[in-house]
Amino acid sequence: MEQIIEEEVKRCLNCKIPKCKEACPIHNRIPEFIEKMKDNNLEEAYGIIRSVNPLGAICGRVCPKENQCEGSCVRGIKSNSISIGKLESYVCDWAIKNKIKIKYDIKENNRKIAIIGGGPAGIACAVDLRKLGYNVTIFEKENFLGGILMYGIPEYRLRKELVTNVINDLLELGINVEYNVILKNKIENDIDTESENEMREKQKEITIDSLFSSGYEAIFIGVGAEISNILPIEGAHLLGVYGANEFLREKNELQNKKAIVIGGGNVAMDSARLAKRKGAEVTVVYRKLKENMPANRDEIEAAENEGINFVFKTNIVKICGEKYVTKVICDTQKEIETDIVVMAIGSTPNEKYLDKNLKLTEQGLIEINQEYETSIKNVFAGGDLVHKKATVCMAIKNGKEAAQSIDTKLSRK
Repeated sequence: MEQIIEEEVKRCLNCKIPKCKEACPIHNRIPEFIEKMKDNNLEEAYGIIRSVNPLGAICGRVCPKENQCEGSCVRGIKSNSISIGKLESYVCDWAIKNKIKIKYDIKENNRKIAIIGGGPAGIACAVDLRKLGYNVTIFEKENFLGGILMYGIPEYRLRKELVTNVINDLLELGINVEYNVILKNKIENDIDTESENEMREKQKEITIDSLFSSGYEAIFIGVGAEISNILPIEGAHLLGVYGANEFLREKNELQNKKAIVIGGGNVAMDSARLAKRKGAEVTVVYRKLKENMPANRDEIEAAENEGINFVFKTNIVKICGEKYVTKVICDTQKEIETDIVVMAIGSTPNEKYLDKNLKLTEQGLIEINQEYETSIKNVFAGGDLVHKKATVCMAIKNGKEAAQSIDTKLSRK
């Protein structure tokens, strides 16, 4: 191991009551894998991580660790917390580089489960069900798996090659995947003109009923919340106004442009830092104080160090321009010239892809019970569909717990 990693490993106290593990949404066996690192047994350390988390290499990089494991580390009381995320990433990167494979004794039960959506929740659910012997198929709208990991987190923070390597390794468990498949309320004969992808290529359409008719005994929906929320203000229709989800997919350069990002969460920081890398002069506008920002502290500090401007305790009330954005007006009467406005203020599920019999909450999320089951029997859901501002680790937690609920229910039959 590298010297800096060895030194960090030695700092772990291996607490009898590991608060770091308790604070992790999926209760990663943190002291256990660090103890194996102390013995320089990285293979066993990797096995411990994978026994809980199929996406350890990713969580080590993108989780809000300061609010979870690292924020609860006893070392943090008098000094710096253990860099748990870096240690987890190091072990998983080593395993990928050395092509370490985890072998499972899977006993087939010949029962079919459908997973709709190949993001973190869907992948976690698929992996755990597959290990229990189920014949699992993931139905994915895109031509790749990963969901937000692939299109919602910039390359500089999470390499797409890494995501692809991690997912391909998990698929070797025998998980089936069907790409370019969309969930619909009902099968339609016409191509949906709202989607450019569907205009270019007719995608296969499925419904909950068609899946049950095909022999699937349970369905997990984890398609995420892909519709960006847009402030209902004058000028929101102008060219140059983006929702964060759309902007993070945008490929255009912004050299010599000015950009404003509205919001204070991690998605806002991702949008701002990406715009900076594209050549823009970036200003983040947040309605509260800096200390109220929900984004990771290190992401905020990184944005500041990169020269991104911040305006606090301010709301944008109007976007100006004839066809294209030219400036914004704030509730403080301050005017800011800009070419781009990115609204990173959350997202909502696309009801177009949800069965009309699925009961929704007042926030437009899928309503589930304690077992993650929806209002439709044997249909389960998790991730951004059921929680506002769900993190990657929370989505994994949902997928794993839903898998357990599915197994428990089907085992009764």
